[in-house]
Amino acid sequence: MQIKISTVIYSLLVLLAFAPFRSAVAADDSATRQGVLIYSLQSSPAENSITLKLLGGKPYHLALSRELDAQNHVVVLDAVLEKGNKTHAERNLLNTSPKSHGYQPHLFAALDFANGIEKSAYGNLRVISLPELGISVELKVLEVKVTGISTNPSSGAGYAFTNLTIEVRTRTLSEDMAHNHTQ
Repeated sequence: MQIKISTVIYSLLVLLAFAPFRSAVAADDSATRQGVLIYSLQSSPAENSITLKLLGGKPYHLALSRELDAQNHVVVLDAVLEKGNKTHAERNLLNTSPKSHGYQPHLFAALDFANGIEKSAYGNLRVISLPELGISVELKVLEVKVTGISTNPSSGAGYAFTNLTIEVRTRTLSEDMAHNHTQ
């Protein structure tokens, strides 16, 4: 799945314009901690993926997929959830709107973190509801480092990842509904 960098940049600008209006959602201890995804220039593929054990004990594979620019800089990381232990699914289960375009909660663009985690379009926590699985997935950005890069003379500077650490938690949708009503 290729994502045009210009589409991500446009989507970021739109989201940043509405960022003050986004609702704050806090992770708490009632969610099940599944693990940590780590991308760094030195990370192994094993650190970029974890196996989630969901309802009924069925395994799901969650990994960070790299999107590269023309100079092979990692400019976007896509959190991809697949059934079983597959590594190349036909459909990313976190992409709840496959026909949607633009910056989605499962996408992490280096440009979005240029001014820090808290000033990014989604903040440090992204919650993705998956009704077909009966759960929500919480992706909490713990640490991020980006570096400025020159993409090409006509487009100016961009950003690439050097590090991204994401804590992954899940909760059943019934827990999620109860959690949201108590806030």
